[in-house]
Amino acid sequence: MHSFKSDYCTVSRERWLMEFLDKIDLDALLKQIDETKKYRQAHPGWERPVVMYGIRKKHKCIKKEEIAVVIDLMPWQDRARMAETHWYNIIYKRPATDLEWEEMKQKNPIRRYWIWSYFIKKEWTIDRIISHIARDDSEEYGIDTQKLIEAFENHYGRKICVNRRLSPILLKLY
Repeated sequence: MHSFKSDYCTVSRERWLMEFLDKIDLDALLKQIDETKKYRQAHPGWERPVVMYGIRKKHKCIKKEEIAVVIDLMPWQDRARMAETHWYNIIYKRPATDLEWEEMKQKNPIRRYWIWSYFIKKEWTIDRIISHIARDDSEEYGIDTQKLIEAFENHYGRKICVNRRLSPILLKLY
């Protein structure tokens, strides 16, 4: 290999590579790869998306209160800025259902997160937002939403009135 010199790079490629290899702990890296492989073999649903329900953190630029449903399509990746720690206080988490997983694969498999925001206003109160989320989850995906409702009740410290749709009844009028 020949040395590459430029005005911006004062180190040869060989020296840069040696410094890079000195900084990396290859034993720890190989150990982590082995642990990851074992975990993925033991847990067949390791890549299943995680559905999170949270409240937007306060920030000087964000004036509106917001409740969001966030689907993390790559929950296995280590990253510095996560929805759970950076944007939202996550109140409740659950694994995505098979139907949700298929929908996410079909929509856009490249996206990192899917976020549905509900801004708290006069016409969209907390009770109405939670009712809407609970109704969608129970009717479309067949999920028991009692734990979700309890999580929001514990966060807000009050009972949340959840309105459910009544199924229509056919009456015989003859």
